[in-house]
Amino acid sequence: MNDWQASAAPVAAGAGVALLPLLVQPRHRPGLVLREPRARRPARYVFAALRAGSEGDPVLAAVPAELGRAGRAVSPGSPPS
Repeated sequence: MNDWQASAAPVAAGAGVALLPLLVQPRHRPGLVLREPRARRPARYVFAALRAGSEGDPVLAAVPAELGRAGRAVSPGSPPS
């Protein structure tokens, strides 16, 4: 059983609701109805874990900055990095 199945099974059984990323939405699953949130879309915070002592590496330093730019591109109201 994967994470999507573990989240969808109780919902399909009538035991609640689940917020799931677009990436895991199924094409069809009996017992489920997919709805987009009506209000502001949920946010997700992403962190980059870098090896201690690598802060001076310009390539590795670019990763968190690029993640921030990519996140703001798809969610313009997200906080700055």
